Amino acid sequence: MPVTVEYPMNALKETFSNWWHEPEWIQNVADLGAQCKWDELLDYLNKEKGMINMSRLSSKGESPPSLFTPLHYAADGKAPKQTFEALLEMGSSKCLKTSEGETAYDIGKRKGLDPAILELLKIPEEVVQNKLQIQAMEASLHAVINGRVGELVTKHGLQLPQLDTLYEVYKYKVFYFDIVGWHGGFRVYEHEKGIQVDSFCRIWGGSEQNHLIERDGKVTLLPNDNPV
Repeated sequence: MPVTVEYPMNALKETFSNWWHEPEWIQNVADLGAQCKWDELLDYLNKEKGMINMSRLSSKGESPPSLFTPLHYAADGKAPKQTFEALLEMGSSKCLKTSEGETAYDIGKRKGLDPAILELLKIPEEVVQNKLQIQAMEASLHAVINGRVGELVTKHGLQLPQLDTLYEVYKYKVFYFDIVGWHGGFRVYEHEKGIQVDSFCRIWGGSEQNHLIERDGKVTLLPNDNPV
């Protein structure tokens, strides 16, 4: 079975403090990006490689998170080409969108970045060609997650996964989306008919569910003892 990588988590600051670590290291990445301190940002990311696709956290009652990753900040701040090359080499996602629905390419085009940089930021062809199918599957994926743990998603301000990344970032086209306070989560991976979503709570016997989401968004709950 391929190694499953965790999807980059974005939740309320208070949630991070209570369940993982103090959120300052995530905020530091965002601060360096917002201040256009590219060399310092790259140095920090080289030490904290898991931060490459993370974004600034918000507290309860604040405006929703912008979902700017380091790559978005680079596009917004018109970073030099070598900064983009370094970020992409570290694993920056070109597909992740901000809360306004913009990719780094969209921001770069709006900011008038050099064509050579825009070429680096172009969305992978597989994602472009399958845009409508991915959107349909993403909507159904979110419905499956909310159907099982919607209260926790709201309580902790969890930002639901963007499915484009499955076809860009993850080598084996599989990722795990952790759910705070549930002692479990959702394993999402490519299936010949679309994607399969396996969800479970470690402390709740019989909680396992397997959902098949087809390319048109159709969802089928599979028997637990007979996953596709």
